Amino acid sequence: GQIGYEVSRADVQAELGKHLEDERIVMYYDRSIPDGEAADLLQAHRFRLDQIEARLSDHFPRRITSYVYANSKQKRRLMGAGQVYIAKPWLDEIHLNRVSFDNAVIRHELAHVVLGIYADPPLHIPTSMCVLPQMALVEGAAEAFEGDTGQLSPHEWSAAMRRAKRAPDLRTLLGPGGFLGQGSDT
Repeated sequence: GQIGYEVSRADVQAELGKHLEDERIVMYYDRSIPDGEAADLLQAHRFRLDQIEARLSDHFPRRITSYVYANSKQKRRLMGAGQVYIAKPWLDEIHLNRVSFDNAVIRHELAHVVLGIYADPPLHIPTSMCVLPQMALVEGAAEAFEGDTGQLSPHEWSAAMRRAKRAPDLRTLLGPGGFLGQGSDT
C-alpha cells in the first residue's frame, strides 16, 4: 500500500484515520471530517439500515463496514473508484465520498449490502451463469428503496419515458450487459 501496488483494508483504515461504530455499523472516515459530522453520519447509516430492514421485514445478520473518504481523489487512490459510490455485498461494505447525513446514497448502498443475503455467493448479487452481474436487477432493487425522489414516482417516470419513446427495451436492459450499455439519459 505504501508504494501504491496493493492497498489493503488496513491501509485504507490507517489513512482515513478515524472510526466510529455501534453494534450494526463500523464506519471508517477521513480525519478531516469533524467528529460531530461523523457521528451524525453514523446515525444516518443506522436509520437507513433500520428503514431497509423494516421494508423487508427481515434483519441483516452481520455488521456492515462503511468507508467515508474526504473526496473523490482520495477514494480513487485508495480503492480505485472516485466518482461512483460502491457497495461490496460479498464483503458487507460500502464506500462513499463525503456526503451529508441526509443523502439518499447511504440508503441505496446499504440496500445493496442488505439485499445480498437474498443472492447466491460468492458475489451476493443477482448473476447469470454464476458470474455475470445482472446490473438492472442489482440497481433496480436498490432503487426500490429510494421512495420519493422528485416530482414523479418511478412508475410515472417509466410511463413518461414510454410516451416520449425514450424507454429502453426491457429484454435488452435485463440481458447481460444491457443495463451498463444504456446511457443515463435513456
